[in-house]
Formats: sequence, structure tokens, C-alpha cells
Amino acid sequence: MKLLPKFALVLGSSTQFVVSGGFQLNEHGARGIGMGGAYVARPFDGSAIFINPAGLSLLKGFQLYGGTTIISPSSRFRGHYPDNPVQAAEMKQNLFFPSHAYVTYSTEGLISAGIGFFNMYGLGSEWPEGWAGRALSEKVDLKTYFINPSLSVRVGETFSIGAGFSYIPASALIIRSIRTGFSDSTGAPVEPRITLDGSGSGFGWNIGILAIPTDELSVGFSYRSTAKLEFDGNATFEKVPPSLKTTFPDGPGRTSIKTPATFFFGAAYKVLQNLSVEADYQFVGWSTFDQLKFDLDNGINGQKEVTASRNYQDTYLLRFGIEYQMQELALRGGYILDKNPVPDGYVEPSLPDADRQDFTLGLSYQLSANLRFDASYMFVRFAQRTESRSIPEFSFNGTYNSSAHLLSVSVAYAFE
Repeated sequence: MKLLPKFALVLGSSTQFVVSGGFQLNEHGARGIGMGGAYVARPFDGSAIFINPAGLSLLKGFQLYGGTTIISPSSRFRGHYPDNPVQAAEMKQNLFFPSHAYVTYSTEGLISAGIGFFNMYGLGSEWPEGWAGRALSEKVDLKTYFINPSLSVRVGETFSIGAGFSYIPASALIIRSIRTGFSDSTGAPVEPRITLDGSGSGFGWNIGILAIPTDELSVGFSYRSTAKLEFDGNATFEKVPPSLKTTFPDGPGRTSIKTPATFFFGAAYKVLQNLSVEADYQFVGWSTFDQLKFDLDNGINGQKEVTASRNYQDTYLLRFGIEYQMQELALRGGYILDKNPVPDGYVEPSLPDADRQDFTLGLSYQLSANLRFDASYMFVRFAQRTESRSIPEFSFNGTYNSSAHLLSVSVAYAFE
């Protein structure tokens, strides 16, 4: 019964969405989103904990900053004729709500501190049940929760450094079908449906540097380490005929995932008293994601370890932002060029990734001396991605068209 290669396919691609350009989230504050995420050199609110912890030294007193982002992604697939003459399919519409909250405290002295909560990896995808790509992906859903205490030290009047560490609880849900090559008594294909449901955690750290040599110029750098997330969970099967029950046994399993390291470098310049611009470069070390290995206590047809290779590539983002201040009101805009890490041959529907261009708008309004409201909008346009040489484990050539809308709101409150 030659089921092992097909099951290796299922596990080999099942958590691909976990570490990918499409599902790394850099949107952790509406002010920063409004500037296209270009604020490593101007981290002037609690989201400095994410982007550059050295910026904590610029805040005053006890402050709160929090909010959420509504993300609405969409994707459409059409197969290639004649090698994959499947009907077009559209991803189900889902909304995701990655949120952020920061508490910071800064004295008039040298040391500032804070703690942040945000979702750095997440989202998911869901395709119609029974669609042509069901053996690759029906539903994936990842949630990570970064709990990130940080410290900042001011060195003189123009330079500060910061550092923090993260505890990262996480959960993942994966659902897809398995093509066995068998048929039942009616001639219908036998396709068990697998659900992988697990939770885990890991640790990471981050550092940052901020220099403000003149009143007009500021320069920032930050680095966030890799994090190894250890998952424990269960594999359960539906639609399994009695003759295959021993081949597809329910049972516990485990895996680990190493997230990529990332760093930001940027410079901001105050063109006029009320007009500032910034340009940032972000590097993401996706090449750490070269394989996946799953250990299954009960195994599949006697096989307890499944390993699948990956060939992800390091990539980068270019970010540009502008901010115009008018007394209580601030207006912002931004642009991002985002290069994806998924090489040709490895594109599949759980992650229909492609190079992206992001366009952002934002505003802030100072409601009182202590209270500020931030809002931003981002449109993400994926380049059309055509897969014409899908690796044998996928064998799913076709064209993907994707986009996403993001709406973010945050509120800042400074205690007197």
C-alpha cells in the first residue's frame, strides 16, 4: 500500500504558512503603518518595543498605546491547461485581527522600560471544501503572541540603545485532504481528511540603536533574533474507511519551527519644521527555513518521522514614509516594496505568495494633552504569480492573483 509519499506531501507543506513573507506581520501600531512601516529612526510611541527598543528613551513618563488591525486577504487560483485543467477557485473571505498593546515608563534619568504584546506571525487561508487543491490546503490558521519586555539606556543627549526578550506562545490549525489512489464501492475516491491541531512556545530577543546627531536627522537600527517554536498537538482523521483505519491512526505528534531573524536600518530627516520623511531597509533571513520534520507517536503506515525539504530565500523590504504635522492633526503616507521568499516550484495554495507593493495612508488627532487617536489604511497588491514548474510533491501548476486590505486603529494615553 504505497501511501507514504502522499502523506509526506501532506505534512511537508502543511505548515508552510508559518514562516513566510505572506504571514510575517510588521503592523503593530497605526502610526507606523501610516508611514509604510518606515519608523525605525522615529519610534516615538510604545510600538518602539517592536520596531526599535532604543526609542523608549524618547518617551516621557507613564504611557499606554494599544489597538488592532483588521486584515482582509483575498486570493484567486486558475489552473493551467492542459497540465492542470481545474476550474478557478477563490479563497474564502476571512477577517483577521492581530492586536498590539504597550506599556512604557521613562524617567528623566538614563533608563526607560516597557512591555509589549503583539502578533508577529499569523493569519491563515481557507479554500472551499472539495476544491481541486484540497490535497495541498483547505484551511490553515496560525496565531503567535509575542510578550516582549524591553529596556532602553540613554548615552548622552543624542544616542540611546535598547534591548528586550520575547516569550512566544503559539497555536496552529491545519486541515486538508489526502489522496490515497483508492476508490470505495461506489467508485468515489477515498480521501481521508486530516486535522493537525497544536500549540507551542519559544523565546527570542531583540536590540536597537537610535542616534539623533542633529535636530533634523535621526538614524535607527534594530535586530530581532530567530526563535525556535516547539509544537505539541494531535493528528485526527475523518472520512477514513474501516479498511484503512490502521493506516491513518489518530494520535499525538510534535514539530519545531525556526522563525527568521530580521533587521531594520533607516534614516529620517525633518525637511521642514512640520514635515518629516524616512526611508528604511528591512532584511528577513528566510533561508533558515530549509526543512520541516514531524514526529508522530502512532505513525502513518508505520512511518513515525516525516521530513520535507524547503528552499526559502533571504529577502528584503524597502520602506518609505512621510509625515506632516498640523497642530492637533498629523497626516501620513507610505510605500513598501516587499520581495517574497518563496522560490519558483514551491508556490502552493496555503501560501500563494508573490512580490508585493503596499500603499498606506494614515492620520493622528490629538484629542487632549494626554489622549491621541491614530488610524491608517494599507492596500497590498501582490504581483500575479504563475507556477509552471511545481515540484513533484505539489504538482499543482497555475496562476494566483492576491491582494489584501488592512485597517488599523490605535490609541495613545500619557499619564501626567
